Parts: sequence; structure tokens; C-alpha cells
Amino acid sequence: MNNRGMLSCHNGEIVTERTSKIPLLTKPAVVLESVYCDIPQLEEEYIEEYVSLPVSLFGEGEFYILRANGDSMIGAGINSGDMFAIRKQSTASEGDIVVALVDNESTLNRFFFDTESRCIRLHPENKK
Repeated sequence: MNNRGMLSCHNGEIVTERTSKIPLLTKPAVVLESVYCDIPQLEEEYIEEYVSLPVSLFGEGEFYILRANGDSMIGAGINSGDMFAIRKQSTASEGDIVVALVDNESTLNRFFFDTESRCIRLHPENKK
């Protein structure tokens, strides 16, 4: 959205045509290093910066801004190098895109619950 001119970042705040006209309630979010989209990788959380996210767009909760690394989510429009906001929570619904921790490694995939095996399945979005 930034490349299309729909959003811009100014002094750590996301600015849109609409938000520049009215004062908004914002919440801080931490910009962290990348998260891997294909296979789980050891992830060390280095804080790059802090930004303010408008509550009217993102809602309540604890948010992180992450950079995608890998091409397994390109079918969902998430390319390597893209930045995305994710809300920290302990639950997910069928089909949600999640950052999951597997053996202390993080990965970005779509979440499914396999009712036959009663296991969680993390599914990439890449036809390769």
C-alpha cells in the first residue's frame, strides 16, 4: 500500500489521506526483524523501531510489524520483503494467516485444524 501511495510512514506513524485530516487514537507497535514464510527458522527478535498504529484501523491488542522472508505466502499476496502487522494472540481460526512458534522457531503460514488426526496444519500459499 505504501508503494501505491495509499499509506506513508512519517515519524514512525502510518499516515493516510484520511488520518492526516483528523486526530486518531493510536497504539504503539514494535517493528521486528523478518519472519520466515517457508520453513520454520530460528528467530531472534531484534527491535528495529517503534511505530504508532491507528486503533480505528487495527483495533485493540498488542501488535508487531514483521518483514516476510521467503516466497511460500505469495499466493496470499505476501512477498519476501513485505512488511505486515500481526496481533499477538493465543488462538486462531480456520484459514487465518498466523505467525506460529514451532519448537522456538517462527513461521508465517495459513492455520488449519485437521479433524481426522486432531493436529494443527500450517499450510503455505505457494503453488510451487
